[in-house]
Amino acid sequence: MLSIKKIAVAVLFLAAVTVCSRADINAQVRLDFFYSPGCTECEQVKKEVLPQLSKRFRDSYELFMHDMTEAETIPLLIAYQDRCGNTDNGRVSLVVDHTVFISGYEAAATGLVDQVSAALQRRGEPGWKFPRSPFDTDDEDAKVEIVRQRAGGMTFSVVAIGGLLDGLN
Repeated sequence: MLSIKKIAVAVLFLAAVTVCSRADINAQVRLDFFYSPGCTECEQVKKEVLPQLSKRFRDSYELFMHDMTEAETIPLLIAYQDRCGNTDNGRVSLVVDHTVFISGYEAAATGLVDQVSAALQRRGEPGWKFPRSPFDTDDEDAKVEIVRQRAGGMTFSVVAIGGLLDGLN
């Protein structure tokens, strides 16, 4: 027969494991990597920048790859640009923890490691919470609306991409 102490210890152990596993998920920096197949800058980031990041931070980040030839990627990229106030349309882009936008190979090569380091340091600040994605919804209409809003003030090519995405839906 189990004693109350053993049951209490087991419950506390399970609670601690649950909290630790959630902390581990939140402890990792989220990196969203936007690339196009065949893009030379994208390949440079993959071959030169990401290995440095892996060597320095190992399991401290999680990388999410987003192929720009897939229709659902464009609204996400635009939502990140809006959130981060980015107007630069580099060939390759990375977003750190849903909040810091890095555009182009040079910016990635010179700033990504520092941004990941800063993101890890922020996790130690009192009251820190994991930033939310600009798309906490599966609502396709909301995603298309983000593209339409952004396209209102942009060049013809971006407007055309928004129209193409709307047509695909």
